Amino acid sequence: MRLSSTFATLAIFAASTSAAVIDRRQLIGITNGGTPDVFTSSSQPTRTTLVVPPSGASTIIDSSPIATNTPPAGPTIIDSSPIATITPPTGTTTIIDIFPTDTTCADAEAQKGSYQGLVNDPVCSFMVDDCVKTVASSNTPFYSINSCAVAATCDGVANVLQLAKCSQPSLAGVAQSQLPNLDFSIYADIAGDCAWIPESQGGACPITRQNYIDWFYRTLTELNTPVWPDVDTVIEKFWMPIRSWTNTGETIPYLNFNDWLHWSN
Repeated sequence: MRLSSTFATLAIFAASTSAAVIDRRQLIGITNGGTPDVFTSSSQPTRTTLVVPPSGASTIIDSSPIATNTPPAGPTIIDSSPIATITPPTGTTTIIDIFPTDTTCADAEAQKGSYQGLVNDPVCSFMVDDCVKTVASSNTPFYSINSCAVAATCDGVANVLQLAKCSQPSLAGVAQSQLPNLDFSIYADIAGDCAWIPESQGGACPITRQNYIDWFYRTLTELNTPVWPDVDTVIEKFWMPIRSWTNTGETIPYLNFNDWLHWSN
């Protein structure tokens, strides 16, 4: 009795197992001797993996969806911001660089010394010529040349830089805003030795009007100038426009003067 009961139980188990396999095959689209149907989802791609079964077993198809990176709901945002930008101080004008050509070089030469109402000022033209000559004979950073820093204040940065590009190919394509910072030793020569003392110790002094006048005349003396400016011209045409642009009161700190050298027009 027990043996017969055991055989009956095994027979029932085998029959139920076979039925389950047949049902699963039918559910996934496999028919006897046929090709399995691959079911896809309209919303996600489908990975179809054929698992090789043991001999005599049914073939099962894994039709689970492939994991995908689904963006959040809403429109796709394309980041079109530039990789790197230099932000000018508020209220300044970005200077567009011009590669030197025969025409732009001739125009810059014709405009030399013509700034803030002056026309071909001989003193400023002398300063510009020394800057251009020094740039042409060396690869020294533009604002590490004293006469170039002075010339920028009397000829405007854009024009003297254009003339420098015409004489030094390494400057071609360099925008005004991309020039190296003003050499601090030049700034200290303008403002005085107090510029080297930390601000916390009462140093880091700014440029005063008298500092600028002295710097302008001292540079002309060092260059053995044949021409001299009227001091009122130095104050009204060169110093005052810089002071107005920086808007720092009666004096101009290093950072603001350096900004002027890179962003003024």
